[in-house]
Amino acid sequence: MKKLLLAGVLILLLAACGNNDDESAKDTDNVNDKDTTAEETDKNAESESSMDEESETTATEEQDEESEVAEEEKPNSPDMKTTYRNKLVDLEEELAAEEQEIGSTQRELTEFAGKSFNMWDDALNEVYAELEKQLPEKEMESLRKEQREWVKIRDAKAEEEAAKYEGGSMETMQYISTQAQLTKERSYELITKYMD
Repeated sequence: MKKLLLAGVLILLLAACGNNDDESAKDTDNVNDKDTTAEETDKNAESESSMDEESETTATEEQDEESEVAEEEKPNSPDMKTTYRNKLVDLEEELAAEEQEIGSTQRELTEFAGKSFNMWDDALNEVYAELEKQLPEKEMESLRKEQREWVKIRDAKAEEEAAKYEGGSMETMQYISTQAQLTKERSYELITKYMD
């Protein structure tokens, strides 16, 4: 009987232990479920935060683009005038620095004068193209006529200056240098006169 009683107690103990293992397993599963749920919640929060940041970035980019378009549409804005004036100042400084580096042969001086003229001519054309966008058609037509006359006057002055060195090695350089100087002055003049 003792054996039977002992066996019964053992069975009860084993059963109790088995229930505890099942409950422990359930508790572990519940903890794991809670951890998984917490991880999913964190991931969802991160995802939402990321989406919010992307939305904010997209909204900011759209606002920046709208601002840029609005600035481009402003005719004769002081910002545009300042922008172009700064471009000319930068070009002037760049050419001055390059001039310090060139040699002293006539060929090098003439090549630099040609480069200088080409760069100032490009700058003048850029300013002129901007004015074509900004000015009313009637005012632009007037500027076109003025510009054609200015080109004739510039070239005549360049010929006059070059004539002082007629037949000499400086004749070509003086012609190109005068064109460059007058083109530079005209670039600033167009900004001052038409981009108020």
